Parts: sequence; C-alpha cells; structure tokens
Amino acid sequence: MTHSNEVETSYHSKKRGDTEPWLFVSLDRVGRVLGKITSRSVERMIEFRAKQAGIRVVAGTIIPYNTATPEQNARMHEINLWIRNLADADGNIDVADTRAAAAAADNPDLLADSPDGLHPTAAGYRRMAEAVQRVLERIRS
Repeated sequence: MTHSNEVETSYHSKKRGDTEPWLFVSLDRVGRVLGKITSRSVERMIEFRAKQAGIRVVAGTIIPYNTATPEQNARMHEINLWIRNLADADGNIDVADTRAAAAAADNPDLLADSPDGLHPTAAGYRRMAEAVQRVLERIRS
C-alpha cells in the first residue's frame, strides 16, 4: 500500500490462470477526507479507473486514531458505513474492515497498539493486511 494525503490506491496483479488485477482503496484519515475527497470523486475513481478496466475493488475502512474527537469518530463511522453501503450496492466492490483489525478490542475508536497514538504498530499493520488478505482469498475462491 502506498501512502498519500488523500486517497491511497495500490494496483496489484495476482496469478489465477490469467493475471487478475485488483485495486485496494483506503481513505487516509478523516480530517483529510473531509476537505479534499468527496464521495462522488471516490465513486468516479471506482467507476472509471477500476470497473471499466475490469479491476475488482477492495476498499479498506478508515482506521481509528487515539486523539480523534467524538465528532471525528462519528464522521469516520459515517464514512465507513458509506463504504459498506457502496459495496453492498456494487458487486465489484468488497470491504476489508481495516478499522476493526487495528482497533482495540474494548474500544473500536482507539488503536489496539500504537507508538504515537496516530499509527498502528507493525502488529496492527499486520492485522490490517490479514483483513485484506481474507477478502482477497474469498474473492479468489
């Protein structure tokens, strides 16, 4: 996965007879999402960059961070629900619940472990990758 201030995308090829491309989309932090990315722009990216190219989309949910305000957490939950609803309406989109993978078991609005309160530890990133891997394995089966 690459990092940017707006939308993170990674194009990958996996072997399954022929090359089967897929796209992972992750919105980077709710504060940046609010100012720079609209739901329509994400929908257009999926429609024109992925769907028309025959690329399956795996969307990751926004992960928590420990200094988020209640309003920011509410907005993240709202956006994550929008992601799930978009996937439910479009058979070309699957969701990896990266938020649940990175979140503390007793509080889904905090990271399970973090060196700085903003980013997961290596173990947290590993759990996020495993969440994506489960979705990819389900798609390929």
